Amino acid sequence: MIYLRLFSQDPVTIFMAVLVLVFAVGLCFARKALGKTRRGKNIWRALCFVPLAACVIHFGCCRFVGSGWYTRHTYGAFYLAALVTAFFPLFNLWKIPAKVFSIILPVGAVVAFLYTIIYPMPFDSGLRNYTKQSYTQGFVSLTKDLEKYYSLKDWKKTDIQAIAKKIMPAVEEAERKNDAGLFYAAITAFGYYFYDGHVGTWPEGDWDAWERGLILLGGNDYGFSMLRIDDGRVVAILSESTLPAYQAGIHNGTQIIEWNGKPIEQALAETECIYQGDKYPVKENEDFFRPVFLATRGMGESTDIAQYLISRAAADGTYDAPKARVTFLTDEGQPCTVELDCVEDGLNTIEYVMQFLISFGVYPNRYGVDKNFDAKMINDDTAYMLRYSEEYNYWGDIFSYLTGKYPTFKKRLRRQLEDLKSQGMKNLIIDARNNMGGYPALGSETASLFSDRTFATDSTYSDINGRHKLMLTDYVKADGEFKDINVLVLTNSYCVSAGDYFVRVMGECPNVTTMGFTCSNCSCQPQGGRVLLTNSICNFGYTINWLYEQDGQTRFIDTDETRTCTIPLDIKIPLTYDMAVSFAYDIDLTWEENQNNIRDYVMEYALEYLKK
Repeated sequence: MIYLRLFSQDPVTIFMAVLVLVFAVGLCFARKALGKTRRGKNIWRALCFVPLAACVIHFGCCRFVGSGWYTRHTYGAFYLAALVTAFFPLFNLWKIPAKVFSIILPVGAVVAFLYTIIYPMPFDSGLRNYTKQSYTQGFVSLTKDLEKYYSLKDWKKTDIQAIAKKIMPAVEEAERKNDAGLFYAAITAFGYYFYDGHVGTWPEGDWDAWERGLILLGGNDYGFSMLRIDDGRVVAILSESTLPAYQAGIHNGTQIIEWNGKPIEQALAETECIYQGDKYPVKENEDFFRPVFLATRGMGESTDIAQYLISRAAADGTYDAPKARVTFLTDEGQPCTVELDCVEDGLNTIEYVMQFLISFGVYPNRYGVDKNFDAKMINDDTAYMLRYSEEYNYWGDIFSYLTGKYPTFKKRLRRQLEDLKSQGMKNLIIDARNNMGGYPALGSETASLFSDRTFATDSTYSDINGRHKLMLTDYVKADGEFKDINVLVLTNSYCVSAGDYFVRVMGECPNVTTMGFTCSNCSCQPQGGRVLLTNSICNFGYTINWLYEQDGQTRFIDTDETRTCTIPLDIKIPLTYDMAVSFAYDIDLTWEENQNNIRDYVMEYALEYLKK
């Protein structure tokens, strides 16, 4: 894995780190050799400034425009080492300081070199900088990188050029109008079509572009939203009594049968859930959310995402949005059609419904647990543990990434479980919903405490130059100290990456049950590709390495082109009519107060399940 990560790193960055290191070490050895003559001393002093001069040129050519953070963290270590090297002639004026400096400088340069190489390994080893390019140039450069480095292209049968062709009109329009928000929205849409939880856009520095991008993607609010319930019906939710939709007869629980003149099933099939952070490798997971996004679409709006974004970007404000034609069943069971005006941008409704469906961001939760891996007893025999990422301690995480082991985390977790067991724990609910991933060793170490058998997980291969070569195989080592505990793992489609890995390996253990409204994201190939685009409006991440099942042919966890779930739930929680109609928004309360009133049906279902 280390080799694969080094292989993908930017060669210019590695060259600069090596250059500074070589000069820092070489100058220490050359100090005496060149210090015997005046000319030699002058040459040596001049050489001390070479690394700094090279770094000044590098900064001018290679800095991340608009992102001081990436510039500092990517180049800062060897920039600092070069600056310190330039002070060597000053310290050389005195004998003792010169000797001390001759020790400190090479050590510091080695540290700077190692930091430059190791720091980006887990997530940014394939970092590329296109911040000085135009919108279209950066987009073309991005697609070329993906064609060359995206490691799931063949597995998912991803036609990158076809996707790029689909999105390019929106990118060109963004460049023509210098519309950073439209560019952000277009790149977000581009990432959606890879159906990969590791591929997509993240905001970097331009928060105005991010906000406008979300507004463009978020559609329109027509006074209510929709959900599909367990009996197959699509029903209205969040219908506010002061708005025209409610006054026309669309109340919470009202069945919607047509949208914009199309039968509801046809309209849903044509709907794509394109929004910030929303990625759906599993089609069934996207189907779960489609009604929410359909509720933001007006009459005549294009189903082609590029044209949709262009038309929305050209509008002069929210109220230029088209009407929506909605056919529903009245309380008497009769069909009724109404046309509704847009009341505001749709993103607020989308995000609020997501709070209900995925229980995202409700921390501290109702049990007072707000820190990752914290746990407490919530009744006489049941403990609750929050697990929203697979990250514990930064440098410990990095070390676990390099070794595949995490003894300090395992020791901490063991003590925690022993304490809970002493309090009467027989059941443990691990809440991995919205687990944004991190490092797989945490999942392996956790599973080892609950497993009574050793089992293989994934195998890392190198597919460089078409040669399929096994590098290593990871295992969960049997410990089984807590195999008698009944464990429920809660998950959803926002549980991704090392979160997926955690759900997978825990599912291999006895007495572990996975449940949720949806399965987890099903994306586990290591991310490392990272592209910063024009003026750091956004960064685009993607997978660059290869994990396989034990057969060496099937990709580990990640879905293929069929988008079929690879980590099926043991129990899929039904979204019932009563759940849907209970979800409400009180306009007299703040966002936070409404958020606190959201019922956590998944937790309620889990607790009822444990009583059986």
